[in-house]
Amino acid sequence: MHGRKAITEVMNSSRRGFVYPFRYAFVRSDENVSAVLFAVPKKGHKRAVERNLIRRRTREAYRLNKGLLGETRVNIALFYSSSQVHDFETIECAVQKILSQICRGVLNMPE
Repeated sequence: MHGRKAITEVMNSSRRGFVYPFRYAFVRSDENVSAVLFAVPKKGHKRAVERNLIRRRTREAYRLNKGLLGETRVNIALFYSSSQVHDFETIECAVQKILSQICRGVLNMPE
């Protein structure tokens, strides 16, 4: 996701949640594609190598599981909130839970 307007819209949305090790926020998108923002704070992971590793694992988990959203179009922000570097299986499981919760949440959202 890029653009100050889109990022601000997601950050100000009231649709938020937590699935360890991620905090997430989402909002329905007007665009015809979904967009995702991955954030790994420098506060918890000082070394860029660790932040990049976590970001790569999260992107791959999203890529493999984005089919769970179906035709739902949303803007999503994922914030890694653990101070540990978790393995891919843990991250993938969390991303799957988040995507299924978002899909249920969007279906219950008024237009």
